[in-house]
Amino acid sequence: MALTTYTAGEVLTAASLNDNFTFAAANPAGGMVLISTTAWSGVTATIDTVFSSTYTHYKIICSATASTGIATAILTQLRVGGATNATSNYTAARSGYNFAGAVAADVTTNATSWFLWRGNGSASIGGGFAGSMDISYPAVATPTWVAGTSVDGSYQAGAAGYHNVATAFDGVIFTNNSGGTVTGTISIFGYTK
Repeated sequence: MALTTYTAGEVLTAASLNDNFTFAAANPAGGMVLISTTAWSGVTATIDTVFSSTYTHYKIICSATASTGIATAILTQLRVGGATNATSNYTAARSGYNFAGAVAADVTTNATSWFLWRGNGSASIGGGFAGSMDISYPAVATPTWVAGTSVDGSYQAGAAGYHNVATAFDGVIFTNNSGGTVTGTISIFGYTK
């Protein structure tokens, strides 16, 4: 079905107007489309069958209201067919400041995961954190690129990296490396083309 256009003097019918609304809903012009919202309640959050050829670029947003384990790394790994890719092909650089002004930075190469987010489990600051990342080409058999930010009660950081093997992935897993639990949600959006 194509979008109907009108010229002066033509009659607009309810049926053609409804067709235009249907067309517009099926063909969004720009922006992001919510693909998945997942509750995270435990050590890991696994989200499968979320990356596809429908989108090239994705936005992932995590809002954690609580996490246990002080200054813990939230590790990210890609998945395909329900299996986690834990090969040594993840590279990332992360830098930031604690709220006392001290600089912290690290680089990981040929690692088995990305360390992009940090969650501080300190009860005095609520134990939560927020993180977001943009991920490009996860469902294409080409290297996957990622860039993101995170903040908790004592630290903020920016990070970027890549997975250097040409694999098409369809999922992602987040893990609190301290073994502590996280309570929150992860939403994944596709950027429309």
